Order: sequence, then structure tokens, then C-alpha cells
Amino acid sequence: MLVRIVRRVVPWALLSLVAVAGVVGAVAGIANQPTVQSIQPKLSEIAAAVRATGTARFTNSSVATSRNPLLRSASIGSGAVDFRASSVTTTGQDTSTGISQDGTAPSQHAAQTMLNDQIWVGRTVYTRLGITGQHFAIPWIKGQAPSGSFGGLGVLDEVDPIGFLDNAMGIRDTKVELIRSEVLGGVATMRYQVVLPACSARPNARGPRGVLGAIDLWLDREGRLVQVRDVRQTTETTGSLAGHSTITSTIRLLDFGVPVTISAPKTVLPPGQGAVAFLSLSVKGCPN
Repeated sequence: MLVRIVRRVVPWALLSLVAVAGVVGAVAGIANQPTVQSIQPKLSEIAAAVRATGTARFTNSSVATSRNPLLRSASIGSGAVDFRASSVTTTGQDTSTGISQDGTAPSQHAAQTMLNDQIWVGRTVYTRLGITGQHFAIPWIKGQAPSGSFGGLGVLDEVDPIGFLDNAMGIRDTKVELIRSEVLGGVATMRYQVVLPACSARPNARGPRGVLGAIDLWLDREGRLVQVRDVRQTTETTGSLAGHSTITSTIRLLDFGVPVTISAPKTVLPPGQGAVAFLSLSVKGCPN
């Protein structure tokens, strides 16, 4: 079973089939002249500006690279968020490499692609997974996130890499540094980097070791967050999954303020026939 260190919701019924993926983001050309105010923003101000838009659509993607093919994966998705109603909907496709074996034949590496849809209404999440080219094999599964699961960007925390950005907001000595002005998808932006203190990125003492690096932000002239990208390193130490991987996650926010309708699905798996597991990475602050 392959479980990566990301904020993700996975139905227990398919944990043995799912490889949690990570991301790749696209950065457009560099603007010759700055057209956006370059005042150093605070993370809390960035969160407030994007939540004030009310709604937005987004695309997200991730990629995990490694010498070990079992640690490689990629995902793409899209969705919408309603900050006022604390709701979000996502549709995604995750591709990873697993091990397949037919009878007594030698095992082989085989690519598998899973469909992953989620709807969040407050702390209630509905998840549905399936296989590419087939009808969804499992109906919607309902789960409940623990109290205090969301930070400054609310339920959007559950879409990578927003959760890592929200975690960084509460860490002392985190810095936001200006990199340069850029044009992103035809929009003039300022690119910043959130730099965590070195002591907050120490690897875990046991199990898979993960280190979160710098987080890049792109803000438009209104100070709204239009793109987030993070890169993190993980190391597996045992079994067929042993090896190092680099996971890059990106989300692009667009169409701020457009009408968005998000509602719970009408058909849900009966209680007791499915469960949802909540996986998360916590970025720890530094000791005093």
C-alpha cells in the first residue's frame, strides 16, 4: 500500500488501489516591467483577499518523480470553491505505477489510473473513486473531517498545495520574499516565495521522511492569490517503495466571483458500508 504525505481524503475501500499523487505547475513568461505593487504581503492578508472574492474556480496538478517507478505518480484536476458557504468540489485523475501479477508469472510494473471526485460541504466530505474508462465502481462515500481541520483559506485547505500554505501561516519566523514580476496566463502578477525556517522542515524520526521546501505564490494587482506551488522531498526506507521522490504541487485560481453551486450528492453509500481516511502532513513550528 502506497500512501504519500499529503492532505488527501481516501475511501478505505480503495486504499489498496490508490497512490496519492503529487504535481506539476506551469509558469508563464516574465514581465519586463513590474505592473503590480511589490509591497511585501502578509500571509494572513493574502488569505483574506482571496476569501473576500466569495467564489473561484481552479485547476490543480501534481507530479512525483523518482528513480523508483513505484514512487512516481501524476494527477490533474479542476474544481470550484465557495468561501461563503464553506464548500468545494473537485474532479481529478490520478495515475501511478503498481505491481501486477498473473498466476505464477513474474510480477510486472503496471500503470493504473483512478478517477477521484470530492465534494466538501463544511466539514462533511463526499468521495467517489473509479477506474478510467469504466463507470464509477463505488457510490459516494460520506465522511466527517475533525474539528479545526481548516485554516485561513477554509475548506480550500483540502486541495493541495493550499493546506501546506495554511500550515505555514502559523509558523514563527516564516518569511515572504519577493522574487520578481511575471505574466501568468496573460495576468500581471508578482511572484513571492514563502520560506519556512529550517527547523520546521526537519524529517520525521520514523517512517517515511518528508521535508517541505519553499512555497511560491503569485498575486495579481488586487492582491488575490492566483497560483500556489510547493516542492517537497520524501524518502521511503523499506521494501519495494524504498527511495527518494520529489513531489511538486500546483493550484491555479481563476474566475473570481463567478456563480458557483455546490451541493451534497443525493445518493450516498449507507452508513457502515464505507469509510473515509484523513491523511495529513503537519509542518511543525520551531522551539522557542
